[in-house]
Amino acid sequence: MDLGIRSTVIEGVPVLCLDGEADLASLPRLHEQVRRFVRENPGRHVVVDLDGLGHLDPVTVGVLVGARLQARAGGGELQLVCSSPPVAAVFTGSGLDAAFVLHRSVADAVGPDAP
Repeated sequence: MDLGIRSTVIEGVPVLCLDGEADLASLPRLHEQVRRFVRENPGRHVVVDLDGLGHLDPVTVGVLVGARLQARAGGGELQLVCSSPPVAAVFTGSGLDAAFVLHRSVADAVGPDAP
């Protein structure tokens, strides 16, 4: 299955929605799209919604780490929506759940208590 990537704005917050498979085959496209998304939203709180993913390869998590650093360097923040246990396990298994804010839903990530 291919990786689907689309961006939207929900309650004024830019959200990048991923669906399908995030693996080595989709890595170059994912890298390009995520970096562009952060670059186009400097200094903003942005959200990447991982709930449409059936699989997240641990190697592709590096793209999200780089995007978070890019967002923070520009005065923004990147947060993730991840309620899928297999996808969340990639973050908890690597200890990266401490580096990212992981939300259970897009509503939580863009709500009034979000940064």
